[in-house]
This record gives sequence, structure tokens and C-alpha cells, in this order.
Amino acid sequence: QGGYQPELFLDLGDLKYYRLKKKRFDSCEWPQEAEKVISLVRQSKNGRCSLSLPHILIEEKQWPELLAYVKKANNSWTLEEFSKYLASRYPDEIARAYEKAAVEVLAPPMGRGNYQVLCRFLARMRKLGFKDLVQRLVRELSEKYKNRPAMLDELKNVV
Repeated sequence: QGGYQPELFLDLGDLKYYRLKKKRFDSCEWPQEAEKVISLVRQSKNGRCSLSLPHILIEEKQWPELLAYVKKANNSWTLEEFSKYLASRYPDEIARAYEKAAVEVLAPPMGRGNYQVLCRFLARMRKLGFKDLVQRLVRELSEKYKNRPAMLDELKNVV
């Protein structure tokens, strides 16, 4: 429609081309068209295009799909980047994702920087209302990794 070139969005993954396409549809037609675009992005082999998926889901307020994306990605960067859109809607799921990231990804020996991210996740869990879980995790991590002074030092800042 109207000069939009889908290849530009799919090749570049730039949301400005997505928004150009969106402007060319009325509010009744757009939801169906958005689903087509989302489907194309999911099928794309282009890395830049694939990375735009969560941003499209945010733009379209597709929160359950964004939560599924974050869970499937299973990495601390994605969780940290997109949890701000999800924490108020899915506090239990986000707290569990933080817990999983804390235990599986961030606790292994990788240095103080990782331990600081770990503690940031624990602080966010506490802010979501999971104070008891955070205290339990701090105790467990402190016992399990008592030979890591940098981690213990950072964990002191959480409780």
C-alpha cells in the first residue's frame, strides 16, 4: 500500500519503516496487518529484523507475547531490557525469571560486574514484593558460594 517497501523493514529491522506501514492502515485493518508483519518477523532469518520483534510487541501492546519472548530468550540482558514493560503486569513470572537468571546465569564465577547485575535483579525482585524469596536466595547463594568474597560483598548490599 502507498509506496511502503516491506523489504526495508525486513532487511533493516528499523521500526521507522514499521511505523510507516502502520500509518497506511486504518485502526480497523491494522491489527490483522500487524499480525502478518509479526509473523514475517518471527520467520525472518535476518538478525536485525528478529531483534525488532520485542519492540514491535511493545508497540502493539502484546504483553503475553513479549513475556513469552523474554522467557524463551532466557538471558539476563533480554530480561533486564524488557522487564520494565512486564513487571507490573506479570510480577510472579518476572520474579521467577529474575530468580532463574540469578541462580543459573549470574551466580557462576564471572566477576564483580556479574555479581552487581545479580544484586540488581534481586533488588528488583524485592521491589516486586518478593522480599522473603530474595532473603532466601541471598542466604542460599552466600552459603553455596562462601569462597567468593566479591559476590558476598555485593550480596550484603541487597539485604
